Amino acid sequence: MPPLYDAIDPEALTAVLESNAAVTVRFEYAGYRVVIGPDSDEVSVIDADR
Repeated sequence: MPPLYDAIDPEALTAVLESNAAVTVRFEYAGYRVVIGPDSDEVSVIDADR
């Protein structure tokens, strides 16, 4: 798999998730949709073809 920083800025992701806002972050990575949030420990990985 390519490095995660090729798909998303890890520092920006950290800043958003460490804020006190209830946010959900979605992005595509290596053929998958990744969804984080609204709690920072809530992560879903979905095949992008679905």
